[in-house]
Amino acid sequence: MHCRTILVVDDCDLTQMVIAMEIARFNPSVTIIEAFDGQEAMEKLREMSSPPEAIFLDINMPRMNGHDFLEAYQAGSMEQGNVAMMSSSSLDEDRQRAEQYACVKHYFTKPFNAQHLEQTVPHLAVVV
Repeated sequence: MHCRTILVVDDCDLTQMVIAMEIARFNPSVTIIEAFDGQEAMEKLREMSSPPEAIFLDINMPRMNGHDFLEAYQAGSMEQGNVAMMSSSSLDEDRQRAEQYACVKHYFTKPFNAQHLEQTVPHLAVVV
């Protein structure tokens, strides 16, 4: 399986940039879709012809936070994907709440690093 698209949902420009740089380092052919809150992410998902291979999702964002996104994502008729929740919070209750959703495969404490990418999308380095 080859990774074509990753959705990054985070309101921090720096986090968006770091994730994009890590992805490009592993596989520059991956398309990165950026959303700066959950509402924008939902809109972009509805516009996509196929679901992303992975979604990196922040918890604390304006308009629609990560938990609200997960609720809408699970309730929607979209194909459920591979979500990695990212947070600056190390609170167990944030992790437990995120892990209640079947689509959440990983929970990482920021800052984002290459290991988080490898754990979420292990086939990313496979370039054909």
